[in-house]
Amino acid sequence: MDRREIKDIVKDTFEERFPGVQIERLSVKRSLDDDGDEILQIVVVLAGRGSQLNREGLVGFVRHLRTNLMQEDISGFPLLSFVNSSEARKLKLESV
Repeated sequence: MDRREIKDIVKDTFEERFPGVQIERLSVKRSLDDDGDEILQIVVVLAGRGSQLNREGLVGFVRHLRTNLMQEDISGFPLLSFVNSSEARKLKLESV
């Protein structure tokens, strides 16, 4: 599965869990952790204010995302970062 398909799963899961909060960009990088297990480093760039995300929704988001990824045979564990536009510019993240 390529990065575009992973981004689509992240975006769909995000929109399902956080209706009304818009994603400006997504960055996905496949990598390995120190034990050699696959991880997905995901940066979600939020349009507007990040404070629109509720804490209760964030707690279960990784679980829901992981389930959706596994349904598509993607075994990498998602490591998520949420940033706003100005933070993303500082990090020089690529566009979706």
